[in-house]
Amino acid sequence: LHELDGASLAVRRRVRVRLPSGGGFGGAMGFGGFPGVGGLGRELNYINDLQWVDGMLWANVWGQERLACIDPTSGIVRGFADLSLLLTPDERRRLSAEDVLNGIAYDPEGGGKGRGCLYVTGKNWPRLFKIAMPSIGG
Repeated sequence: LHELDGASLAVRRRVRVRLPSGGGFGGAMGFGGFPGVGGLGRELNYINDLQWVDGMLWANVWGQERLACIDPTSGIVRGFADLSLLLTPDERRRLSAEDVLNGIAYDPEGGGKGRGCLYVTGKNWPRLFKIAMPSIGG
């Protein structure tokens, strides 16, 4: 991650995005941690389409159907939202390997009850999905 100066666009700070070095994840996210994810403590590459949500960065993990929730200060991934079941098997079959999840947008009031939502889609995906945000807290 690169934090830029708003006026000059000079890089103020760089932060590496990485999985936590321990087996769990910090914070009660209400969604998936790291089962089946090897390389704890290693960098998480290929993130894009970042969205600022309640003090955390949510990012698409390119080539995967999941979003990472990242602490912007430390760069530690706090959890993943698995979106692999959004498309039906028939919808998935109709897409090519390049037609991956690649679009996220945050609406701070769209989830109702004072909660936000994410809108997600992918390249050539047949639908746009609205996802209520999980509760983020300690």
